[in-house]
Amino acid sequence: MLICAEIGINHDGDMDLCHELIRQAAINGADLVKFQLYDPRDIFKDEPNLIEEGLRCMITESDFGRIMDWCAEESIEPFFSVFDETRLSWTENAGVNRYKLASRSLRKTPDFCRKVLDTGKEIFASTGMVALESAKDLLGSETKYIYCVSKYPAEFLDYANQPKQYSEHDWFGISDHTLGIENSLFAVAHGAKFVEKHFTLSKTMSGSDHKCSITPEELFDLKKYSKLLRKVVVL
Repeated sequence: MLICAEIGINHDGDMDLCHELIRQAAINGADLVKFQLYDPRDIFKDEPNLIEEGLRCMITESDFGRIMDWCAEESIEPFFSVFDETRLSWTENAGVNRYKLASRSLRKTPDFCRKVLDTGKEIFASTGMVALESAKDLLGSETKYIYCVSKYPAEFLDYANQPKQYSEHDWFGISDHTLGIENSLFAVAHGAKFVEKHFTLSKTMSGSDHKCSITPEELFDLKKYSKLLRKVVVL
């Protein structure tokens, strides 16, 4: 059972805040701490309203090096969504263990997704913008597919079609954009082995993702109750 705290853009370009988010994720039970590596002028060229915030929060190669060091200090595994070959070279040179492919990448840059697959590393792929069968045609059966709804924040009913029994389907886990942890715990109770939630120190901070993020206290509860539920699911 893996709990992934996605920091994403919630550091708002402040690397001191980024370090504290990594520290709090580790303290409160996350197994992985996730970032997205991209040039917003490239991936948001069709969504120009997102570029300004993206540039402010863009992780440079120097920032990436510091993130790797901080994760080592806090004994938590860094986890990255990569969106281009330059940033893939950063992560490969750093020897990361696994990758996350965003559904945006599956839809818009399938050739690049195949290059990530060719690294031979463990691959997790969200399917919010693509159908599962399309994702499987692109990435094969060994990839760990993550149920996702591309809405920020999402309502509980937006996830009404999530698997009622993850272990009997081709889904490995959930990327949950609903408020709170209830939907994530529902997924765990029904066999999800991976939960990804955006992570913040406070939902009132400025930035577009804080409102659909969980706090350190919620992360602690998510980890605690997920462990209890997994025991029931396994039994």
